[in-house]
Amino acid sequence: MTFSSFSLLRCMTLHYRPDLPPTSVIITFHNEARSTLLRTIRSVLNRTPVHLVHEIILVDDFSDDPDDCRLLGKLPKVKCLRNGQREGLIRSRIRGADVAQAGVLTFLDSHCEVNKDWLLPLLQRIKEDPTRVVSPVIDIINLDTFAYVAASSDLRGGFDWSLHFRWEQLSPEQKAKRLDPTEPIKTPIIAGGLFVIDKAWFNHLGKYDSAMDIWGGENFEISFRVWMCGGSLEIIPCSRVGHVFRKKHPYVFPEGNANTYIKNTKRTAEVWMDEFKQYYYAARPAAQGRPYGNVQSRVDLRKRLKCHSFKWYLENVYPELRYRSMISVWFLAPSASQPLHPSTTQSGHPEITQLPMASTSGSSSPRYIPVPPLSSSSLCDPLILLVQPWTLIPHFLPALWSFPLASSCLRELRGRNRHKDLLVQASQKGMMNVLLFLNIVRSQCDIVPRLLRGSLLQGFQCW
Repeated sequence: MTFSSFSLLRCMTLHYRPDLPPTSVIITFHNEARSTLLRTIRSVLNRTPVHLVHEIILVDDFSDDPDDCRLLGKLPKVKCLRNGQREGLIRSRIRGADVAQAGVLTFLDSHCEVNKDWLLPLLQRIKEDPTRVVSPVIDIINLDTFAYVAASSDLRGGFDWSLHFRWEQLSPEQKAKRLDPTEPIKTPIIAGGLFVIDKAWFNHLGKYDSAMDIWGGENFEISFRVWMCGGSLEIIPCSRVGHVFRKKHPYVFPEGNANTYIKNTKRTAEVWMDEFKQYYYAARPAAQGRPYGNVQSRVDLRKRLKCHSFKWYLENVYPELRYRSMISVWFLAPSASQPLHPSTTQSGHPEITQLPMASTSGSSSPRYIPVPPLSSSSLCDPLILLVQPWTLIPHFLPALWSFPLASSCLRELRGRNRHKDLLVQASQKGMMNVLLFLNIVRSQCDIVPRLLRGSLLQGFQCW
């Protein structure tokens, strides 16, 4: 018997409280295929106890065909709201939540299919503790055939410093602690498309950041806010909902997909990540200088809720998030890693790993520059470290014999034109240390290295 089949049998033996609260199901859409929307709605109506679905609220985010809203609104328990202009997922969800009449909100994407008994285990956790925000296991609906494929129930949400979401396998230690496969899985972050939350708790926490646009990044903002402000996030193995994972967005971002995502994640970093936002900017340099609007109301919200610091989040919720220690042991141990959060000095300020630079102010004391971490979302995305070369002369000789190069990563890097601009900037500010750059690539690739072939200047082929 496989783990998944055993887990399924265990789920079938569970009993739930008879007094579970009903929920308002909120589904936002923009130019979604009507047949896909219908599949989502019918699955909710057919696979959920009638008394637990108070209403299904559709929010049409100014789709091209207004008939979608009119026709689907004729289904049982379905009411449809249509935006007068394009608002995006975040503001559309807020609108749906504001008119919802049930005490529990269930957010679903418009291209999913709920499974049998999906809602009861979610409502049970909310009933026991209204500060929980719970998500089902998200199964896969094949984009081409719409076949339903079960996903692993040993996954949780994770991310890297560029605020790129990813699924993570539970560690062996975490699996060993789970004596019952039906136990909820604490997750640092939710995918964001499918979750259940108490409405009063949703309102107390400040709903969504309504200044975010269209789609993207809102799951980080609400996840940080829930954990840091007194709640928790869980994935419930006995609740399963299928989801169509599309290869690209079928709609247009007015400001462009990348620009919109940067704006939204930058707002998150500025409000919630405290001094650790520098790691976001290091991993996503395109965010530097980009406009992100006024965040004062969200800052005030955080103060009013008396939320924890991001350092607390790293230590208590996601201690597994780490970064490569690139220079603390220099070239002799390039693969060493250390906890993500820097040590704290007596003054309470984070102690960031630094590189010395020759003083330009006439003082004999050297200046220092902080060393930013690498983004683990793209293993071969090196950061340019600008140093005066003579300060590194003592380290050249050991580097010459101990430095390896992950040639496959260099091949991946080659041709990325965006690094040309960084190289131009580097030439204006100082010499780039080729050895250190190659060492970063090697340590970040995390594969069996190969000795450097040919000249060390081969590293410049990346540009």
